[in-house]
Amino acid sequence: MNPTSFIAFIFAATAVVALAQGTKPAPASPADNIQSLVASQQYDAALARIASALRANPNEVKLWTMNGIVLAMKGNNHEAIAAFDRALDISPGYLAALKGEVQILFAASDKRVIPLLEKLILADPGDQTAQEMLALLNKH
Repeated sequence: MNPTSFIAFIFAATAVVALAQGTKPAPASPADNIQSLVASQQYDAALARIASALRANPNEVKLWTMNGIVLAMKGNNHEAIAAFDRALDISPGYLAALKGEVQILFAASDKRVIPLLEKLILADPGDQTAQEMLALLNKH
């Protein structure tokens, strides 16, 4: 998956999760600005904004998830996984963070992805992609 598709997938997943949880989309926020920076491939500026926002809101799951996304887009997968893990520590069922980490670990053929895929399938039994990923890993 190319970086543009990856970011679009995660942001769409975040919106779907927010809708499923019954939350209304917020008015323009720092997250919108960060998304704009990412869309224009200004990753370092986006990371700086995220870091600033995290200093003010250190337990904001969406910020940690965006941090993981941007780090992954820059190829900093180890740091991205740490950011997704932090998001999941705050909110264990946050699907956007879970899917972001799964994407990285699966691409690296890292067996740590198996329990995450199982968790994802439990949260969303209709997720065909997660089921197929798990089936592929279980064959090896």
